[in-house]
Amino acid sequence: MNYTGDRLNFGLAAERARAEGVPVEMVVVGEDSALTGRDRSAGRRGLAGTIFIEKLAGACAEEGRRPLAEVAALLRAVVHQVATISVSLSACVKPGGGPSFDLPSGSMEIGVGIHGEAGVGRVPAVTADRAVAMMLDHLSNPESPVSLRLSGKVALLVNSLGGLSDVELRVVTAAAVTELRRRGAEVVRCRAGRLITSLAMSGVSLTVLNVCDPELEDGTAPVTAEQLLEWLDASASAPGWRYSAAPRDFHHLPRVVFPRAPQSTEVDSGSAQDDCVARRLSRCVEFAARALLACSGQMERLESGGGDSSDSSALYGGQMAALCRSVLDALPDLPLSRPSDLLSSLSELCERSAGLPGEEYSLALAAAAAAISETPDDWVGALRRGTEALRSWSPAPPGQRWTLEALEPALDAAERTGTAEAAAEAAQLAAEQTAARTASGRPAPAAHAVGVWVRAVAEALKLH
Repeated sequence: MNYTGDRLNFGLAAERARAEGVPVEMVVVGEDSALTGRDRSAGRRGLAGTIFIEKLAGACAEEGRRPLAEVAALLRAVVHQVATISVSLSACVKPGGGPSFDLPSGSMEIGVGIHGEAGVGRVPAVTADRAVAMMLDHLSNPESPVSLRLSGKVALLVNSLGGLSDVELRVVTAAAVTELRRRGAEVVRCRAGRLITSLAMSGVSLTVLNVCDPELEDGTAPVTAEQLLEWLDASASAPGWRYSAAPRDFHHLPRVVFPRAPQSTEVDSGSAQDDCVARRLSRCVEFAARALLACSGQMERLESGGGDSSDSSALYGGQMAALCRSVLDALPDLPLSRPSDLLSSLSELCERSAGLPGEEYSLALAAAAAAISETPDDWVGALRRGTEALRSWSPAPPGQRWTLEALEPALDAAERTGTAEAAAEAAQLAAEQTAARTASGRPAPAAHAVGVWVRAVAEALKLH
C-alpha cells in the first residue's frame, strides 16, 4: 500500500529476503481517487483496492503457471484499473488519544484515509444515495490521475471503515449497485464487509475494478477479463473473504398486487354531519396526545429506580412523549373525516416511533382500523378488536401485560355501559392496582398511559 511507512517497512523486508536468496517482487497499490491533479508528495494512497489486488495475486500465483516476475507485472497493470473513494461521518479515535481530526456534527468528510487521516473536502451529511453519487463522481473525475470509466463490466468492493452496522453497509451497497447501473456499468461481482478498517470510524469506501483485459507496459494483454473473474471467484481460506457473487437484480420479478377490500361509501366531507364527526375525532386525538405528553414525566418517575424489566423499557415515558409529538405534528394532515383511514394513519405513525409504545399502539390501531371499516361507527367493536390483537401477540405472561391490564377493564366497562366515562374510571382504577405487581411498587407506566388517554377521550366527548 502506498504509504511512506508501509513502503519503507516492506522494502526493508524485501531487501532482507533477497539477501537470503528469496526471490521478491513488490507491487505498490495507490488507487486513492480523492485528490485531483498530480500531487508531488509520496503519490496516491493505497486503500481498500489492495484487497482486489491481493486476491488476484493469490489466485494467480496458486495456479503455478506463471513466474513471479510475470505475476507482479500483471498485477501492476491491474492496479491502473482500480480506484477507491471513501467518506466518513466521524473521525478515527486512536487508543489513548482523541479524534484524528475535528468533524462537526451533521458533516461528512470526503476522501479519508485508512490511518485516520482527514479527507480532501467536507460537505453536509446527505442520504446514502446522494453520498454514493458524489463518491462515484470523484471516481470518474477525468482530472484525477486515478480515474475510471464507469461503464462496461466492473467489480465493486464496499468496505466499512469499522463503525458501520451491517444494515448501513448493505444500504450503501444497494445504493452503489443501483447508481453504477444507472451510469451504464454492469456490476458482475460485488463484495461488502469490514476488510480494511480504521478502528471504529463511521465511514465507508467504494472500490471499483474495471473488469477488462489488463495491458502490460509493452502493450500486451496476457490475460483476459474472464480470467480476472475466475481469480476473484477462486476459493480462499481467509476468514474475511467470502464469495463475491454478482448482485441479484430484482427488477425483473413480477409485482404482486393484492386486491383491496371494498371501502365503505364515503360521506361528502363538506356535509355538516361529516364535519361534526371530523371535529370530534380531531378533539379526541388531540386531547389524548396532549394528556399523554403532559404525563410523560410522571410516567418516567413511576418507572425510575424500580428496576422492573417486565415493563420492557425504562424509557417508556420518553418514548410515549416522542410518539405524541409526532401525532400532534401530523394532526392537521390526518384524514379525520374517514375513521378507518384515520386509525390506519395513526398506526403508521406509531410504527415509525421507537420503543414499546409505538409497537403496541401500532398493532392495536391497525386491528381497530380493520374493524371500523367493516362496521362503521362501532367504536366499542374497534376497541375490542385492538385489545384482542394485543392479547394475541403480546409475549408477556398474564398479569404483566401492563397495557392490557388497563385496556381490558376499560373495554369491559364500555361494553357493559356504553359510556366513555365508565371506561375511563375502570382504566384508571386498573392502572392503580398494577402497583401491587410491579417491582417498584408503583403503577406500571404502560397501564397508567391507558388510564390517561381513555380519560382524555372521555373529556373530549363531553364537549359539543
